[in-house]
Amino acid sequence: MDWTFVNVLRRDNLTTRGIYECPDFFRLGGCDVMLASPQGYKTQDWRYENVQSSIYMLGKFDEKQGTFEKEYEDEIDGGFDFYAPQTLQTSDGRTVMIAWMQMWQRLFPTAKHGWAGAMVLPRELSLKNGRLYQRPVREIERYRWNPISFNNVKIGSRNELTKVNGVKVELLFTLDLGSAEKVGVKLYQKGEHDARIYYDRASDKVIFDRSRMGVEITHDPDEKDASVRSVRVNITDNKLAMHIFLDVSSCEVFLNGGERTMTGNVYSEGDGISFFAEGGDAKIINLEKYDIVV
Repeated sequence: MDWTFVNVLRRDNLTTRGIYECPDFFRLGGCDVMLASPQGYKTQDWRYENVQSSIYMLGKFDEKQGTFEKEYEDEIDGGFDFYAPQTLQTSDGRTVMIAWMQMWQRLFPTAKHGWAGAMVLPRELSLKNGRLYQRPVREIERYRWNPISFNNVKIGSRNELTKVNGVKVELLFTLDLGSAEKVGVKLYQKGEHDARIYYDRASDKVIFDRSRMGVEITHDPDEKDASVRSVRVNITDNKLAMHIFLDVSSCEVFLNGGERTMTGNVYSEGDGISFFAEGGDAKIINLEKYDIVV
């Protein structure tokens, strides 16, 4: 209603970065946090593989000077389709973030049905060890139906578990990576088509591979592809936890309790889910699967 300009909160003066679209600023866990969606970010190893990235910066806000001093910066989501995140604070004090689940300069296979893109699930934010963690809002648990659980399942080249399938599901499991070179899950499976999320020991990364889904997605000329994304997580005691939501044509992956997330649209007609290990042994320590019904 009434305001006075004090200063530009932050300016990088870097030619390698474009517009800071959709900025968002808030305080979390005793730290000041800025979100932004810069265009034209350069890939740094496995970070910022999308040309249009979304980042968070932790630092200190000087209210008197109207400036923000950055102390740490990282990517918010390491998948294909995550942009323009914004936050709000709930009445019980949680900071909740939501973002656009699509990406610029990509093919929109659903356009023929009259729509393109969606929003990610609302995510609760927290700070742990000086890093941003994300988890699905707890209210989603109200929509869980038909629970299925398994424990201590050895994984071969292809393991299908009874009633573990579908395209509107929540899947939580912890893997003992054993000696396997690659171990993970295949989603939206039908014949030769699927999307894969797995740990790759050689690169020490979690890979999201949608190259086999049966639909080729165009991409920005400055991107290497629109088929494979990767992130690095902390592997403790040779274990990896995944929390995955599928919703017809979308896949949201939360790794190790929200240490990293990977979001991507998957355009496949399959509803199969299976687990696989290559080049060694591995097992599912525990697994929960729910149908999500709203």
